[in-house]
Amino acid sequence: MTNLYLTASQSENDIPYVFSMTGTRVFSLEEALYHCLHHWRGVTQDFLSEPFIKWVEGSLGLGKIGAALREIGRIDSFSARFVAFLSVVDYLPKESLAILQKELNVWERRQIWEKLAEQGDFWAKRGEGERAYSYFSRALNFHENAKLLNNAGVALMHMANYDEAAEHFVKAVRLDPNSRQLRFNLIEAYILAGAYEAAQNLIEELTAKHPEHPEIFYFQAEIHFHNRSYFEAIKLYEKAAALDYDPQYIYRLCDCYMKMRLHDKALAAIQAVAVQDAAFLRKQAGYYAGADNVPMAVKSIEKALVGRANDARLWIALAQYHRMDLDLVKASGAITKALSLSPENPAALLEQARIRKAQGRTKEYQGILNRILTKFKRDYRAIV
Repeated sequence: MTNLYLTASQSENDIPYVFSMTGTRVFSLEEALYHCLHHWRGVTQDFLSEPFIKWVEGSLGLGKIGAALREIGRIDSFSARFVAFLSVVDYLPKESLAILQKELNVWERRQIWEKLAEQGDFWAKRGEGERAYSYFSRALNFHENAKLLNNAGVALMHMANYDEAAEHFVKAVRLDPNSRQLRFNLIEAYILAGAYEAAQNLIEELTAKHPEHPEIFYFQAEIHFHNRSYFEAIKLYEKAAALDYDPQYIYRLCDCYMKMRLHDKALAAIQAVAVQDAAFLRKQAGYYAGADNVPMAVKSIEKALVGRANDARLWIALAQYHRMDLDLVKASGAITKALSLSPENPAALLEQARIRKAQGRTKEYQGILNRILTKFKRDYRAIV
C-alpha cells in the first residue's frame, strides 16, 4: 500500500529562504531539508541559524517546529545535531539519514584545522578572500603545511595584502622546496608588493633550472610592466604567449597597449583569447571604457550578464559604466541589483556612493562611506 506524505505546512508560501553559502532558494521546510541532506557542507552556517528558524516560524507559520529546532540547537555533537535537524519531521528516508550519519561521524572526527581549511577553500573558490582567510588563519593556529599556507597566501592576494601573502608563500616554500608553483606564487606576491629585487633573484634562480618556461618570461615582463618599461614588457609577454597559451599573457599584453594609449591594438590583440567568456568580456569592457567608448563597454558587460545574472561583480561594472555614460537611473538600478546579490560588498558600496554623489545626494554619499569604513574596521577585528 502506498503512503501519502503530507508537507509540514499546508498553506502556500511565497517568501523563500536563501542559503548563504549555496545561494539556493527554498519555499518549504521539506525543500530545505532535502537541500541540506544533499549539500550539508554548504549549509553549516544556516541550518539552525536564527534567520532560518525565524523563517520557519514566520513565513511558514511552523511555531512548534521552530521551537523544536531551538531545542535541537542545544545538542553538542554536530553530527547528532544535524541528523536531529533533518529528522524534525518525518520526511527524509531513514536509509539516507543513516548513510549521512556515518559520513558526518567521520567528518567530525577529523582534526579541527582540516574543517577550517575546507571552509576556507569553499570561500576562496568563490573569490571571497577575506572570508576565506578568516578560516585559513584560524586553521594555521592549529597546523601548518605547504598547501594551507599557500591557500592562505592566495586569499591574502585577493585582499591585496601582498606583503603578508609573500610571508605565507616563503613559509610554504620552506616546507615544500621542490614546488615550482609555490615559487611562482611567491614571485607574483613580491612583484605586487613592489619587492622587485627579491622577485628578480628568485626568477634568476628558477631560470637556471627552467630557462624557457613561459611563466619566467611572464614574471620578467611583470617587473618591466610595473616599472613602466612597456616596450620591454611587450616583448616578454609575447615570448610567454609563443611558448604556451594563457589568457593572462594576452590580457597583460593588452594592458601594455592601453598604458601606451594604443587602444585599437589592445582591442585587436584581445581577440586572440580563445574562450570569450565573462572574464574576457569584463576585460574587453575595460579596454572600451579606457578608449572612451563607454557604450561598447556597457554592451560587453550586458553580454556577460546573459549567462551570469547572479554575478555581483558584473553588476558593479555595469553600474560603473552607466555612471560614466551619465545614465544615473540605469547605474542606480544596476548597483541595487549588485547589492541584492552581495549586500556587504565593499566595491558595490563604493560604487553606490559614487552614484549618490553624482546624483547630488551628498548625505547618502557620506553615509555609505561611513558604512564602508565601519565594515572594514569590523572585518579587521574579525580576522585578527
